Amino acid sequence: MSTDQATTPATGPPAPPPTPRSRVVALARRNPLVVLALALQAVIALRLHNSAFQDEALYLATGHWLLQDRAGGPPLTSAPEGWFTGAPQLYPVLAALLDSAGGLGLVRTASTVLLLATTAAVAWSASSVMHLLGGALNSDSDDDGDGDGDDAGAGGTARAARRAAAGAALAVAATGPLLALGHFASMDAAAYACLAWALALGLHAVRRGGSRWAWWGAGAGALLGLAVLLKYTSGIAVPFVLLALVGAAPAVGRPRAVRVAAVAAGTGALVLLLSALTWGRGLVAGFVSSTLARQPVAPAPASELALEVLRDAGLPLLLAVAGAVVLFRHRPLLGAALGLGALAPAVLQVVTGEQVSLYKAPALGTVLGAVAAGVLVAAARAWWASALVVTALVVAVALGAGTASRLFGSWASSDPLRDVLVPLVEQRPGAGVAGDNPETMQYPLWEQVPSQRWGAFYPGAYQRDGLVDAAAYEAALSAGDFSVVFFDGSSATGRELEPQMPGLGFEQAAQVSSPEGGRTWTVWTSSR
Repeated sequence: MSTDQATTPATGPPAPPPTPRSRVVALARRNPLVVLALALQAVIALRLHNSAFQDEALYLATGHWLLQDRAGGPPLTSAPEGWFTGAPQLYPVLAALLDSAGGLGLVRTASTVLLLATTAAVAWSASSVMHLLGGALNSDSDDDGDGDGDDAGAGGTARAARRAAAGAALAVAATGPLLALGHFASMDAAAYACLAWALALGLHAVRRGGSRWAWWGAGAGALLGLAVLLKYTSGIAVPFVLLALVGAAPAVGRPRAVRVAAVAAGTGALVLLLSALTWGRGLVAGFVSSTLARQPVAPAPASELALEVLRDAGLPLLLAVAGAVVLFRHRPLLGAALGLGALAPAVLQVVTGEQVSLYKAPALGTVLGAVAAGVLVAAARAWWASALVVTALVVAVALGAGTASRLFGSWASSDPLRDVLVPLVEQRPGAGVAGDNPETMQYPLWEQVPSQRWGAFYPGAYQRDGLVDAAAYEAALSAGDFSVVFFDGSSATGRELEPQMPGLGFEQAAQVSSPEGGRTWTVWTSSR
């Protein structure tokens, strides 16, 4: 063997570039607890089952009717952008397309995927926060309590970042309202995903800097604007996201953090402005009427609402506040932004006295609060503190799963009513349909009954020949405007009308109850 041959290092074929699958495997190996949290979240969400809720049915039916209108079909008789709580051109249309491809199950699964993406972004944000903190938390305590700084340095920061990411992901999986929305066909999951990724991209820009920081900041801002368009109340979180970006940086990096936040704020404002001037011209009035000027639909005392929030998400909120307090010692503005951002949606709704959709308020707060909870996990380095926080998270996950099941089962299944109405309507092409809370039936019947052929027994919702409510319906039923009518006893108009149905030319076709017996419907059809 020659000398050259003996000293030349052996070379083989170049290593193949990493594939998406290899990156996922590497991530799972680095932080298996994040993967466990994602798996728990997916399992808990996908096991939830019920018929379409009233809001889900409304979004889906409206999306189908909007697509039908754009395709030259029956026009919408109302302007949903005037009363929707988000742009109807966005989520309802996308949900309708998914529904056409795979039904309600596919639409709900899309929400599951979006909230899993939210969890991944929250975990990334918690990791970025720990890297921005550097060794600040490590200087307070160490794993064994001997003060020797075992975890100091880059290796300790990386380990703390992994603990924070795992804790943040578990905090999401422990929030019952968020788990319920993870299999719910509404715009909430999409809005939360946008907010979470806006925070993650903004923190990445603050941490990494470089020549692309402005692009990352602009991306974060575009997502903030999209979140508000998807769900107007998401705007509550936007100022706290921007403050978190500024507050996360150490003093030496504060100017860059301010620039990132400014670019994000400017881009988000530009997205909203351009939308209002172009495709979303009717959204401003809808935002005012459905969100800013909205009066409580189901008012309740503040004390009662506060107890309901604590029941649904009290432990995750407590962990978030504790983490924010820990952060406040090292990054006061960041700690305040995450802590107040976690509480603000619930506090605002409690103060306004609105009980409807109250569970969504702490779910929105989780987008920021879970990051603070992750920091708490990283800070709890003494064995007893770690055991306490981990125990709290395990208990919270168990409670969260129970809360999600309870929330998802809180409405009566309308499947029996659907099974009766669909054949009755199909036997009467062009029939008008009226009823109590009709949205759940508008969804399965959107093809057979256009929007202008529906009647709802809500106060003031129907007028005819100068008449309103029951009197207007009496005239309409006598004239044959509606051929199928159903009642569940929930409205004053319905309770006044039902005894008069035989005299108006109708006969009772069926009486059905929900599987659990919580609601009974009577169905009437025209005998003419």
